[in-house]
Amino acid sequence: MNWIKERGALILGILINILFAVKLLKDTLIIKGFSYSYVIFLFLISLFIYWIYSYVLKNHKHRIIATMSLLIIIFLIIYPNKMKFDNFIMGNLIDNFNELYRLTEKAEPTAFGQYKFMFILAFAILVPIVLGISYKFHKLIIFINLAYVASMWFLGYIEDVKKNLKLYLFITLFSSAIFAYSKVYRKFTKDNIKVKLDFKKMVVLSCVFSLIVSSISIILPQNFKGKYYTYHKGKFINKFSEGFQKNPLDVAKGSSYDLKLSGYSNNDKKLGGRIILDDKVAFEMEGQYIKYIRGSMKNYYTGNMWKSNNISYWKKDNQNIREHNVFNSQDSKKCEVKITPREIKTTSIMVPIYPYEINGINGNLYYDNTPVFMSSEIQNSPYSVKYVGGAMESIEEFQKHFKEHGRNHTTYFLGEMINSTEEEKSFKSTEPEIQRNLGRTCSIMDGDTVKTKYNEYLQMPNSVSERVYKLTYDIIKGSKSSEEKVERIINYLNKNYQYSLEVFDVPEEKDFVDYFLFDEKKGYCTYFATATTIMCRIAGVPARYSEGFKVENKGERNTRIDVTNQEAHAWSEVLIDPERDIWTIADPAPTPVEYRRKKKKKNTNINIDDIKINKSKNKQTNMQNQEVSGEKSGIKLTPKQIKVISITLIFIAILALNYALYKFRRKRLIKAKGIIPLYCFTARRLKSIDITRGESIGDKEFVESIKDDELRNKLLNMVDVYYKEHYGNITDSDFDRKEFIDFIEKYILSVEGKLKYYIKLFFYNFMP
Repeated sequence: MNWIKERGALILGILINILFAVKLLKDTLIIKGFSYSYVIFLFLISLFIYWIYSYVLKNHKHRIIATMSLLIIIFLIIYPNKMKFDNFIMGNLIDNFNELYRLTEKAEPTAFGQYKFMFILAFAILVPIVLGISYKFHKLIIFINLAYVASMWFLGYIEDVKKNLKLYLFITLFSSAIFAYSKVYRKFTKDNIKVKLDFKKMVVLSCVFSLIVSSISIILPQNFKGKYYTYHKGKFINKFSEGFQKNPLDVAKGSSYDLKLSGYSNNDKKLGGRIILDDKVAFEMEGQYIKYIRGSMKNYYTGNMWKSNNISYWKKDNQNIREHNVFNSQDSKKCEVKITPREIKTTSIMVPIYPYEINGINGNLYYDNTPVFMSSEIQNSPYSVKYVGGAMESIEEFQKHFKEHGRNHTTYFLGEMINSTEEEKSFKSTEPEIQRNLGRTCSIMDGDTVKTKYNEYLQMPNSVSERVYKLTYDIIKGSKSSEEKVERIINYLNKNYQYSLEVFDVPEEKDFVDYFLFDEKKGYCTYFATATTIMCRIAGVPARYSEGFKVENKGERNTRIDVTNQEAHAWSEVLIDPERDIWTIADPAPTPVEYRRKKKKKNTNINIDDIKINKSKNKQTNMQNQEVSGEKSGIKLTPKQIKVISITLIFIAILALNYALYKFRRKRLIKAKGIIPLYCFTARRLKSIDITRGESIGDKEFVESIKDDELRNKLLNMVDVYYKEHYGNITDSDFDRKEFIDFIEKYILSVEGKLKYYIKLFFYNFMP
């Protein structure tokens, strides 16, 4: 009973930390049919094993004998059945692990039964060890959980970690409180002090306090980097720096919309990387439902990022905006939408794909050929946009129309772009095939004319690798029109690449598209839109990169819609009709909102019984993959991440080695036959706090000169023992060396403070 009382709070704290760890594991690996009761049952078994080793087997020799006996029994059971055991390991565990790796890599659900044996091993071996170590080092499990959560974040499970962050903070605070109680209880019990601490009351108060603190921490601002830096910078320039930027168009460009305003990467030098999105309302949209809202367009790809290069802008001075052509559609009609800016502060005007008039803008209005609209001032008040609604916007809509009605517009057909080290790219000649491929139902613009007119949308940097060109050639081979090329590219990306917000930073030396297609193989809209744009250009289709919002259809018409940062999006736009300058959207990726809804629906419809392990098929597939590729896929880390992990592991190893050396030398001091090693240790430790004996003074005189009474008395006692041994060859076996060492360390700690004390303890390696 005393054993339970002494360790009850500690066991409770470890249990709730383990339950949190398995919950995070369940969320990150999408484990279906998870059983917490099974986990608790395994924990009780771990607790029983710990009880045997800590209470029944109190002697170290008995523990070693019991462990060796258990290992011998296991060996005697396994050895006669070696073949069966090997088959079990290779046929069950290895195949099961490979299957789990395959499913988790694709973010597909797994079954709880696939993890049971791993849980049994962990709870039979690791948990009893953690329980044993935690008895002396109460907060060990807290540090283990911290490292575990940080690892999950580092491995890319950011959304799952964020979802469990409040619970993690609560459990960490609550565990710290009950561990502190356990430590105080044990100390009082050891000193024969009657404990009057009410455990139940402590648990309730700790629970309430932890809940309040964790709740407050979640709602506090967490974007430490100024998301709206450009907004405040624009205001500062407008108000206080008239001579610095007099051109209103420069002000407009300086605060134009970019996905980083919605929580995407703040890195201005390269695309991709981890992102943190929120549910803040970017703007309100009042009117009929509009799927795509454009904020900006970029035409120049550097290999690492997109830029707006050599784009001409027109200023609207009381004249109508230059009209942009719309493809024929019976459903086309003139519409109007009201935009009210909220959290997004930008000079860009949010517009549908086919706008023709804008009213209510603050400052000068500028627009380009896309059209993208910008103002010379940050937009804070509502404005209205008139546009052509109901027109075809996506490549899928155009392809469906062409199949039903044929082509009755001006089109083109360039050959593929040839990979070259020259900046000026050339195209394969396809003139003899054009009429045969497209027929005579539409007029065809000459390829050279298309290249001249739309050269900026065919730009390609030399960083794009040859394998990107080759992959594109293979995808579009046999295409009979430009539209078919685009459709094939979109279908290929949809089928072979996974949408994910949990990605690694792109290495600086890597081309972004090449890294996405052949290394990362997953990503969000920026990845898909950039790859689509570049592959379309290689295919001979002028394309441009656009950013804005893809609005979720709420199922209502003529109503007000809150458009959030979760709906921020990037897509590609490709040329359809070069004569009338008609473009269409090529968009292979969902928004985070669409992705989560689809994923939730998929997980809801999954039956646990349907999650099977097809061993022979997977084994055969793995062998084939190894024969083809010669290498296994795995978690891909950048050189920078590998360096960080290596440094961290080395530091942890140094800490562990230093601590082990400290424990070894301390034990040697305590068990030493003579007092002299302890005397030398004491002199060296006191020297660290500037308490040193002069050369012309004796030991006893030096100790008597110390002002602190308790330290002086302890040292006088030790000096007497030292004199007896050194001069009289008499060993005092009653002197408590362990208690003396503990006193010296606590005294130095009280003088230096924790930080200084532990830093010196680590670097000085003071033990003789």
